[in-house]
Amino acid sequence: MFGGTLVLGFSLNMGMLSKEQVENRRLCLLVRHGQTDWNSQGRVQGQIDESRLLREYTCLCLLVLFLGNVTQCHHDSVCIAKGEEQARMVGRYLKGVQFDKVYSSPLNRARRTSEIALKEMSGRLTKDDINFMDELKEIRLPWQGMFKSDILSKYPEYETYHNSPAELEVDGFTPVHDLHVQSEAAWTKILSSDFDRCLVIAHNQTNRALLGKAMGLPVSRHHSFSQDNCCFNLIESRNGNLQLLWSNVSHDGVYVPTKKPPKDRVRLEMQCIAGLEAILKIDGEEYNFEGGSSSELLDRVQTSSSRHAVLIGGSLSDLCAEMMQIPSLKLCDGGVASILLRRNDPSFCPHLEVFCASKDAMNLVERPTGMQSPAFL
Repeated sequence: MFGGTLVLGFSLNMGMLSKEQVENRRLCLLVRHGQTDWNSQGRVQGQIDESRLLREYTCLCLLVLFLGNVTQCHHDSVCIAKGEEQARMVGRYLKGVQFDKVYSSPLNRARRTSEIALKEMSGRLTKDDINFMDELKEIRLPWQGMFKSDILSKYPEYETYHNSPAELEVDGFTPVHDLHVQSEAAWTKILSSDFDRCLVIAHNQTNRALLGKAMGLPVSRHHSFSQDNCCFNLIESRNGNLQLLWSNVSHDGVYVPTKKPPKDRVRLEMQCIAGLEAILKIDGEEYNFEGGSSSELLDRVQTSSSRHAVLIGGSLSDLCAEMMQIPSLKLCDGGVASILLRRNDPSFCPHLEVFCASKDAMNLVERPTGMQSPAFL
């Protein structure tokens, strides 16, 4: 507990933060690294790092090529041209924003993303000001480096990883649990530093753990958030209370999912419009949902044959929070949320694909690239 308020779902020593840090509004922008070659190939990266292993692979490949046993070899995951352009877009979007601190995972793909973004921002902070933290490294998995399509045949625990992440144990260690312990340490370090605005660049699974800690979720809810390459997550801290303003908002200003949901899932898109009665739209039909409960909504959406449903209305904040089982998740006027559900499976924990808390927060992602700095930041 922190001053009587739960902060990030774990205990933080009151003495770590100054009175001004507690009372003032602080903003943390969490970003995932740009796309890598392994992202595009469907390979698990984990803690494999180009900067450390490329030299080892190169030496090995040269040796093997010299011996004539192979005609080609591969190296580790690095940001490709698309990933570097994504990082530049992050920098252009944030141009003019003055961050007090920048934190990054030391793994090369995150390091490169942070360096490119800062250069594009042309602010007072440069790559020499980046604080590299081991606590922001990606999850360590026994199947890292493998194609996702090949993992299950060798590691049956892969199903446990997806369905019961808190119970995953492989070769004597617990990857997801360990990642959440690591993320707790990362938040403690970050929040004990002096800043009004900080930028954090990390990884897919690391960001999920950081968001889970911020929202007070247990390890079992690890897969509750989507994280696309170079997406934005904005967390506000005011008087010790944390509020999620953005989650998985695209670096190019898109806050609506572009991928089709899997066949066994249904996407529920919610938009809060003040003064409007709640209307649920499924398969071209409309239902008056004013005063409806989250359980009724789940039942109606999950039992439909459609893969897409839309809920529009003025009082959706409690519904969104109840569906995601995150009490602090507030969907206010003009806000949008996209939630992925599994059809005919009430035990499935809803998955937050995209979240933008309000009209004010949405305006931040609608502005043309290169225009004025985001008001929130």
